[in-house]
Amino acid sequence: MNDGSRQPGADRNVDQTGGQLAGRGTLSPIELDTVLRTVSDCVVILDGSGHVHRVVSPGQSPAVLDALQTGGIVPLLTPTSARAFWHAAGRARERGRPETVELSGSQGSPRVLSARLQPTGDGRLICALRDVPPAQAGQQALDARFEIHRMLNQASYRFINIHPDRIDTAIDQTLADLGSYTGADRVYVYQLRNRLLTNTHGWCRNGQEARVPAFGRRPYRSEIPWLIRSLYDLELVSIEDTSGLPAEAHRERGNLLQAGVSSMLAVPIIYSGTLQGFIGVESIADRHAWSDEGEQLLRGAGDIFASALQRKRSEQRIFQLAYYDRLTGLPNRQLLRRHVARLCERGDTFSLLLIDLRDAGTINDLLGHDVGDLLLKAVSARLRSRLPGGNVLARWGGDEFMLTLPLGTLDEKDVLLHQAGELQSMLAEPLRVAGHELRISCSVGIASHPRHGLDVDSLLRHAELALRQAKLSLDGLMLYNQGLQRRAASRKRLETRLRAAVDASSFSLCYQPMVDAVSGELHGAEALMRWKDSELGQIPPDEFIALAEETGLIIPMGEWLLERVCSDLAMWRQAGLQLPRISVNVSGHQLLDERLATLLENLLQRHGLPGASLELEITESTLMEGEKCKLLQHLRRLGISVAVDDFGTGYSSLSKIKHMPVNILKIDRSFIEDLFIDRNDRAIVIAILAMAHQLNLRVVAEGVETEQQLAFLRESGCDLIQGFLLAHPLDPDGFANLLRTGLALPTLFTPETLQ
Repeated sequence: MNDGSRQPGADRNVDQTGGQLAGRGTLSPIELDTVLRTVSDCVVILDGSGHVHRVVSPGQSPAVLDALQTGGIVPLLTPTSARAFWHAAGRARERGRPETVELSGSQGSPRVLSARLQPTGDGRLICALRDVPPAQAGQQALDARFEIHRMLNQASYRFINIHPDRIDTAIDQTLADLGSYTGADRVYVYQLRNRLLTNTHGWCRNGQEARVPAFGRRPYRSEIPWLIRSLYDLELVSIEDTSGLPAEAHRERGNLLQAGVSSMLAVPIIYSGTLQGFIGVESIADRHAWSDEGEQLLRGAGDIFASALQRKRSEQRIFQLAYYDRLTGLPNRQLLRRHVARLCERGDTFSLLLIDLRDAGTINDLLGHDVGDLLLKAVSARLRSRLPGGNVLARWGGDEFMLTLPLGTLDEKDVLLHQAGELQSMLAEPLRVAGHELRISCSVGIASHPRHGLDVDSLLRHAELALRQAKLSLDGLMLYNQGLQRRAASRKRLETRLRAAVDASSFSLCYQPMVDAVSGELHGAEALMRWKDSELGQIPPDEFIALAEETGLIIPMGEWLLERVCSDLAMWRQAGLQLPRISVNVSGHQLLDERLATLLENLLQRHGLPGASLELEITESTLMEGEKCKLLQHLRRLGISVAVDDFGTGYSSLSKIKHMPVNILKIDRSFIEDLFIDRNDRAIVIAILAMAHQLNLRVVAEGVETEQQLAFLRESGCDLIQGFLLAHPLDPDGFANLLRTGLALPTLFTPETLQ
């Protein structure tokens, strides 16, 4: 077959008189000659090699005949039309049916020609050429432009106000239109993502194998350098004959030939002057001449796709920011709520596990927030890799994660607790984070659908209630039950009454004496808050103090307590009573309040009190938080002493405490209670006393209730004693009277015993 550059001349036989045709075809020579003489078109017969064998013109197209006589068909046409002519000739032979093609005349003979090519059956082609009148040609050009604009408008309309989820479908529909218009076998889109070209959309003609394009799914840029370089230059790449690609495109040629692609057109997708990908059009079996109109249509489609794909990326980015946690990459609580709501609407049976990492806060304090963030990422990665399919994991906030797990038809308690227990065991395995081997534990609150709630709000609320109770349990597990709801309602009522009590300062104060373990001399007292509500009655301190810590009410309550203690001390001083040292419990929240040091300084100055009259008690775990050490140093400069309360129940050690501004250790009452039940408790108490004295610290034993306990503590060298054996807490008047009259001591403090 001839190509676009061939110049048929010497091989042709031009005959105006219409001699007998040589060769045999589907018509006899006489029949064929008769037909040729009766048609009004210029007829050209091509032999099997594509050369002009004979030209017959009845005279209606003399200009065409002259051109054919001079140089053959090619000089009549533009280069693009010449290629289109020979491609149509090849298709007619291969398919055995007529092909019609519109051709543009060359500059020397401006015209539009219509060519109809009919195979004869013996390898020859009969080509009927007809001049298209100028008016008709202009109308055809206008119709072609109109069709291009119509298709582009239709494509644009598809993307107007379309939901981002429908953009992919709209692109596929537009690719089908492009394929039909260009006569291609396959049309597709590649997008450039992270220096990779990814095949994201595609269409193929019916009957064509629906395989991936010639360049595969994820080619690296280096695999097709010539094509990518051309696209980066924002050029349209037209490959009409794969085998004729330049040497520098050997990789592209290999890919195309291996995929059986004869011709290809690549149109860049450009947004804001930057290459975003390309539209690829392939012809599989035949070489294809890509028309100017087709190229114009594809360029317009590229512009439309660029805007649509950019919008989709922006929407995806917005969705990512709105519904995913930035640190872990997990869904956030908003996206989880949507997922749980869908599960509820479908009526699925599933469990909802709310997980709290117990030790994350301590790791933040000891190793810093950077390590804490890495820990959260490591935990989320472990959960994602170990959990079975069919679940959704989300970061609920802070150190909490939420997990949905499918259940069978039953949501029995044993099944739910087993799931949570396996989760705890998985998270308890050591984690290597930033050079540290970390072990964490977790609390898990569980609620299930539909047993514990039919909608997303009730399920989430019940899971949070279960987690709150799980944090207080020994195994850290809790399945929601109705009792939790009642306790939550009771807690809410208690919180409401507590807020009212804070506003009205409806608390009272009492003092529990503290004496020298050897002499029985009064050393001071611990100030204790009491609350009797008009509706709820007497509330135990453990209940309302813990609630005040959770709600932040401990700050105003602590200020009230310090004010009342200083006021009582000033009153006793004015009455001429010997001023004792009063211990006041201070929470971790108060130690973080920058106003505490200023408040204490002002109170001492306003009431005319020495700093030595006050002692602040802080818990062992609070002491270990280094940022509070500066404040304690400031308090020491004011003369205020510091005691560590409930020593032995936290994470500290005496080797750390020796560097802290501490004066006194208070042994937790739990060790004193079991002195004569658990020999380990006796050993612990003896060890604390011995090591504390080595550090010049005094030791107070809390909760002393029997003379047997008192005798053991005195023999072991305990410095101070506090407990019901000596005295119950007294109101301010009762304690003032004790200051006047002295304390009635147990028999162990009789003169005979003291000698």
